[in-house]
Amino acid sequence: NDVALGIIGGALQRYLTAKGDAPAEGSLAAAMPLNMRTRRGTTEENNQVGSVFASLHTDISDPLERIIAIRQSTENAKLSGEASPLVDALKLAGVFSPVISKSVARFWSRNELSRHIPMNISTCISNVAGPDFPLYCAGARMVDYYGLGVLTPGMGIFHLVFSYSGKITLSVLADRDIMPDAEFYHDCLVAAYEELYAAAVKLGPGKPKSAAIAAKARISSPKRVRAVTGGKAPTKVAPNKTTSARAKKSTPGKPKSLTTTTRLKATRRSTAKPKPKLK
Repeated sequence: NDVALGIIGGALQRYLTAKGDAPAEGSLAAAMPLNMRTRRGTTEENNQVGSVFASLHTDISDPLERIIAIRQSTENAKLSGEASPLVDALKLAGVFSPVISKSVARFWSRNELSRHIPMNISTCISNVAGPDFPLYCAGARMVDYYGLGVLTPGMGIFHLVFSYSGKITLSVLADRDIMPDAEFYHDCLVAAYEELYAAAVKLGPGKPKSAAIAAKARISSPKRVRAVTGGKAPTKVAPNKTTSARAKKSTPGKPKSLTTTTRLKATRRSTAKPKPKLK
């Protein structure tokens, strides 16, 4: 979870900096839904979902130091969230009859009352652990499984981290008025991931080359090479010894033999009668 928060925080900072909207000081914050049932014990109440707030520490440029700071912030947020009164407030939806609850929900959504709540957060980030085994339907294996968040007035971007059968996906739902350049934000996410991956691999034993770091990262993107090499061109691969030996054996200047198809075409060209010229 902390790694995902570090990547998202780095991507948001890149996006806002490029658009000239980055905060002059301080850090961006995020809301994170929590399942309070496992934290407070199983009860008969159905709605036990709380929301905690944590800093993304976007004011820290180093990706590893940012994750260390995020880990401390999320630990503090989880401890405070276990005693949060917001969990009990969400249970009120089950107290009233569905007619009253639906009417209040429509009135709230139609008038966009969420815009007037001083949330002081930039995005909502949720993590859902999906099945860790493949699913099938009529014998066909499901390859990918994506999650989707919910946008409310005042919350313009939602990140959902979802896992399925050993693969983690990140789905982003954004409001066009708040984030008009979604494609560029995708590039910021890839660059933030590659930056963090390169920094983490370089901490290991030895000093791996940039090409080895790029090969291990499983995102097919030209930004991978730029992230791990610092904008330099990728190193060219050395020629194969077998290929070099074959090249030395070949006689320079000697034309290669024509294939059967090429010979037939050449014969047809030589035997064909020239067409008469029109006067």
